[in-house]
Amino acid sequence: MIRALISIPTYILLLPWVILFVVAHTLLWLVSLLFDHDGRAMQWACRFWSRSLFVAVPSWKLEVEGVENIDPKERYVVTINHRSMLDIPVMFTLPVMFKWVSKREVYRIPFIGWILWERGDIAIRRGNTSSTIEMMERGKEFLAKGISVNMFPEGTRSRDGEIHRYKDGAFYLAHEAAAPILPCVMDGTDRLFDGWKIARCTVRLRILPPISAEEVAATEPKQMSKRVQAMATEVLADIRAKK
Repeated sequence: MIRALISIPTYILLLPWVILFVVAHTLLWLVSLLFDHDGRAMQWACRFWSRSLFVAVPSWKLEVEGVENIDPKERYVVTINHRSMLDIPVMFTLPVMFKWVSKREVYRIPFIGWILWERGDIAIRRGNTSSTIEMMERGKEFLAKGISVNMFPEGTRSRDGEIHRYKDGAFYLAHEAAAPILPCVMDGTDRLFDGWKIARCTVRLRILPPISAEEVAATEPKQMSKRVQAMATEVLADIRAKK
């Protein structure tokens, strides 16, 4: 009951803030059509929004480790385990320009889907070969421009909180584009809400040292997929052990 009472004023603050940001983002998108074709201004706006959510909701905390592993001038294929839809706004904290690869269904979700569409992120249809080929081509185009590409190698959200098999697409993209891989591991986004109630939760994001483009090029993608999955599983266990 107490938690429900706490949630009501938080929603009163949070929902208008999210709506206000979406409106502001849409206006920024319209301006970007003329002056900012890569959407860099929208990227930094999303980063501000991501950080501000953890200010607007006092019961939410965000801990980010390993920012020093990022070269802001480099472009990466970023891999991240998938816990909830809130992984997307949290990952906007990364200080790099990137595009998301997301299932087309995500674009139908209010607020988050609208923002991804305006940003020109990459939509993919699951199980559709031509869509996968298009994703690879668009991903390589962005990487060639110096823009990173964020992907969930599991392909869908983990229902039990554990890391499941990493599919190979992100690793083929990195291999073909001769791009380094930036592995990231997240814990906690699936616990930000308890039903409709806002919970007390700390989200922990750990950014690992990148795997160089040379090493990516020298390693078969399926082997690299298994290696990064094993690394992420070990790191997730370490994050939980240090709570």
